[in-house]
Amino acid sequence: DLVRDGFIIYRGLIPRHIVNNAVRRINEKLLDGGKHVSLASGSEDEVTDIWNKTQLPAKVRALTGPLKQDSFTTKHAQVALTAPGHFCKRKHETKNSNFEPHEHWENWWHIDGLANDQFKQSPPKGHIHGFTALVGVLLSDVDEPYSGELTVYPGSHNFLAKMFGQNPANLSRLRKDGTSALNLARDEIKRESLGSTPNTWKKPVHFVGKAGDVVIANYFLAHNIAPNRSHRIRYAVYFRVHSTMFSGGEFWRSFRPVALANPWHDWLGLPGHGCPIREAGQPPSDCCCLESFQVKDERARARLQDTKEMKSMKKNANGNRIDDAVAIRMFPNIPADAIKAVIVGKDGDPDRVIAELLQWN
Repeated sequence: DLVRDGFIIYRGLIPRHIVNNAVRRINEKLLDGGKHVSLASGSEDEVTDIWNKTQLPAKVRALTGPLKQDSFTTKHAQVALTAPGHFCKRKHETKNSNFEPHEHWENWWHIDGLANDQFKQSPPKGHIHGFTALVGVLLSDVDEPYSGELTVYPGSHNFLAKMFGQNPANLSRLRKDGTSALNLARDEIKRESLGSTPNTWKKPVHFVGKAGDVVIANYFLAHNIAPNRSHRIRYAVYFRVHSTMFSGGEFWRSFRPVALANPWHDWLGLPGHGCPIREAGQPPSDCCCLESFQVKDERARARLQDTKEMKSMKKNANGNRIDDAVAIRMFPNIPADAIKAVIVGKDGDPDRVIAELLQWN
């Protein structure tokens, strides 16, 4: 169940000859020094053909609705190779393998697009580079678990939405501290495991299968790479796609707070789980989903709307649509790209933009 689990798997979606051509291209790059092994080349090639020349985009759009990627030819993809020994300890006494999975590997899950001091290419602190769906394609057969495959944590998108998306203070920490803020969730998971209530954090599911199999996962779904105790390199490729609800310009450097509060908000192919305003055919500017998640008490919301600070800021908005520069001056502690994303998500409506940003401030 996609909505419940946060991911769905399609078997044999990518034709074998497309897969083989992509692997051939990757191996060519590896033998040429591996200069571009982390990304497909900056132009169309056999790796990006997996997206550009198959039914994969149509399968994704059936779930998400229109994508930003529909308006251009995809030229980049993450090529992911997992070497033998990944997340493993040496075990010389074992006859079949000299690798043993690290006992704590399941705790090393993550969310993409967060600041991370260990990776130079990660966003700077104070920024989240979100997207709508992670699309993974196996390029080699993975016949059994612990072969360096992707693992996903069923239902974790809902857990993290409550922990961060629906909690302005925690979301602020996630923006500010990046991956280290995920320890808030890990601490809560540990408390659950020690308590008497049912543990809502599930064991990871291993994405095993044949080359050409596809997994589509929600952006906020926790995931990881399993230890690779096999003798083979695991080949895969990932595409990160964005709903058209993302703003223009460098949309890949922004995120949509409402899609963290409700992970299915922007998935138009899932009626009954996204934005009820949009599903009813009303303009996106009428959406108040984020407020409904973050301000549960109607009286508290009314008090927020009536504060002198709110009234003063409304005057500064000057018109029916709030200006980016005005909002940035009002909220100097919030990253400019996050403010712009809120303005786009609220269609520039001053009341709703300011109400949301006050929750962040």
